[in-house]
Amino acid sequence: MRKKTKVLRLRQLRRAREMSQATLGERVGLDKSTICMIEKGHRQPSFEKARAIAAEFGVPVEDLFSHVEVA
Repeated sequence: MRKKTKVLRLRQLRRAREMSQATLGERVGLDKSTICMIEKGHRQPSFEKARAIAAEFGVPVEDLFSHVEVA
């Protein structure tokens, strides 16, 4: 049985679209490493960048930062 892990929905949305961190970063004007830190919860994007990321996925900003469990 695999351990369930909580991750930000941002990672789930990105992976569901088979998008790399680098690609998302290019589309919203952030480095791949910044996307990685945001996904891990080590960094918060500016509101402007959060809106750009949310627009990329067609979801409200608050949906990006909710935690979901993954297997």
